[in-house]
Amino acid sequence: MKTSKQTILLFATCFAFCVSLQAQQTEIEHTSTGTSPQLLLTEASTSYGRLTMKNKEKGEWTLAARNGPGTNDDDFNIYFDDLGGNVGNVINIDGDNRRTTYESDIKINNHLTEPIMTFDVEDKNSAYINFEANGGSGIGGYFKYFAQQGGTAVPSYFEIKAPGGNNYLSMFGGSSSTFGPGELGSGAGGGGRLRVVHNSTSDSPTLRLIEEGTSDFVRLFFTNQSVPANRFNIAANPGSSSPRLDLGFNGSAVLSVDGDDERIGIEDTTPEYTLSVDHASGSPSAGSDHGFNIENSSNSDSWTFYTRTSTGDLQIFHDPNTQDILNPILRGTFDSGNGAYTNNSDIRLKKNITTLDSQLDKVMQLRPTRYQFKNVDPDNQEYSLGLIAQEVQKVIPEVVSQITSIEEHGTDHLGISYSELIPVLIRAIQDQQDIITDLQKEMASQKILIKKMASNN
Repeated sequence: MKTSKQTILLFATCFAFCVSLQAQQTEIEHTSTGTSPQLLLTEASTSYGRLTMKNKEKGEWTLAARNGPGTNDDDFNIYFDDLGGNVGNVINIDGDNRRTTYESDIKINNHLTEPIMTFDVEDKNSAYINFEANGGSGIGGYFKYFAQQGGTAVPSYFEIKAPGGNNYLSMFGGSSSTFGPGELGSGAGGGGRLRVVHNSTSDSPTLRLIEEGTSDFVRLFFTNQSVPANRFNIAANPGSSSPRLDLGFNGSAVLSVDGDDERIGIEDTTPEYTLSVDHASGSPSAGSDHGFNIENSSNSDSWTFYTRTSTGDLQIFHDPNTQDILNPILRGTFDSGNGAYTNNSDIRLKKNITTLDSQLDKVMQLRPTRYQFKNVDPDNQEYSLGLIAQEVQKVIPEVVSQITSIEEHGTDHLGISYSELIPVLIRAIQDQQDIITDLQKEMASQKILIKKMASNN
């Protein structure tokens, strides 16, 4: 009978405890440690130990943990069941590898049971991690991964978005060259694996690089995996007393921009003019760095300007694309002392040489004129002296050439090579001198004859 009373008392105590659980919160007070928790749930098998929190109308959350005998059996999971047949693993923590998987949509059942990264996020199409300031609402800044779907032109991409506006950093995968959602608001297309989208201004650039040193360059390198030792580099030093930007190769500046004086130097890091070009010493040739070359892309005709090392003279070379491209032809030289222009005239450069016939009659047909050009400032109408090309062309066509073309310039104007008139004038003077000499001889003969006649009388 005593045993029956004890049983009844124990039952009454348990009943009262259960009633109290339904009537109020249960509070467990205990100074816990790493080995002595407030609540310990122990699973008898090697399966999961579970703690479920349920709302009869909305669904239930379950915390499930296990410490199994295998090398990948230590897991902690949080599940949600909407009581309608949809069960999802929302968070999975891999205890063995210290990794976490986060799955935002509880309706996705193909969740990652074994994480492969330190922190994995999975969703059906686009996985997001959103960052929001305290008190904010909606989407702030986020990390996003978009998985390419079958039949779509948008490649898989990873994206970082800053709060406010269309400011994106997108990294694209796959082989597609079409643009993706990372370019919202940009209206741009084309390829690329890394793109930054931002409506930049002079004070808000798309990309800013900051050098930690106070007087050093900030640098950006472009390399190729196949030749890692070679690199193009962009270096800028806005903090020095002489701010400069360099574009170079393997650390040597090829083009420099002087920020203070707004000058550009090619092979010149301290340009003294708006555009300064430094070149090495040596005969100009294709493939060398001797001189400054200007080329017509349609026919490859080119001119090279070269400052001579020994005298400082400016020499002009021409490659007409019919000669050996490695040996452009010297066409003329400007003297560094007096500025005089010297044409090439070496007999070794000439062929089919003939002597000019009489030119005096032709020179006598030329009409020297005084005139004003039409296309000059009407307030500065200075007069010039010269000849008319169309008139000269009828008499000495060799010195007249077409200097513009309808195809290139819309006009077909003519020009006169006055330097080539010099041989014509020299020949005319020679012709005139021959006449003078003949007249002098004739006059001398007449004088002798007159003297003889006078002496006979």
